[in-house]
Amino acid sequence: MKSDDQIWAHFSKCKIKTDKDLSFSITYTPGVKTLQGKNVTISGFMLPLESKSKFSHFLLSKNAPTCAYCPPGAPNEVVEVFSSKPTAWKENLITYSGTLILVNDKQKGVFFQMKDAVER
Repeated sequence: MKSDDQIWAHFSKCKIKTDKDLSFSITYTPGVKTLQGKNVTISGFMLPLESKSKFSHFLLSKNAPTCAYCPPGAPNEVVEVFSSKPTAWKENLITYSGTLILVNDKQKGVFFQMKDAVER
């Protein structure tokens, strides 16, 4: 299963490059650059980063998780979410809105963040 949300199509056009030190870098498209700091809504699958009953920091992936040991997708298919209210894990497709921040964290391979996110 995967999300058909159109924002993923925009993110997938951003070029990902694997550097010599095996970290990733990204080249954002002009269209994605215009989303910096804007309120966006995106649907995806929750990937917890904390082992709690509720959490406010997680990944949102275009693809449904299929294996606990596999990466959630390409670096341009994942958004790091900081929600304004803790939430419990959900198995199905979920939708969040928040401020999109373009980051270039080569070590974590994170290029998209959503701040002050709320579930829709």
